[in-house]
Amino acid sequence: MLSTPAFNALLKTIDEPPELVVFIMAIPKAEGPERFFRAASSLSFAPSPPQGFLDRLRLIAKAEKIAVEDDALREIARSGEGSMRDAQSAFDQVISFAGTTI
Repeated sequence: MLSTPAFNALLKTIDEPPELVVFIMAIPKAEGPERFFRAASSLSFAPSPPQGFLDRLRLIAKAEKIAVEDDALREIARSGEGSMRDAQSAFDQVISFAGTTI
């Protein structure tokens, strides 16, 4: 939670960011970006692309020695609904249930 002056300072920094600065913000899904950035209507935050999710899940599968088909990974990535954390959590659940062969 930010005080009003702190929030206004954050908005100014976001609206006029220093060169080579990237902002990464995480908020609870229940809060929603529209509530969090009500005053910053010009800002747009898009979820990570599904291909990025798929690539990350493949990397996890390889590291954990999990045999899984791309179609299954696509469905798991899609289940995240724009949240990589949720997709990884779903993958963890599938691994717990199915073991090392999915």
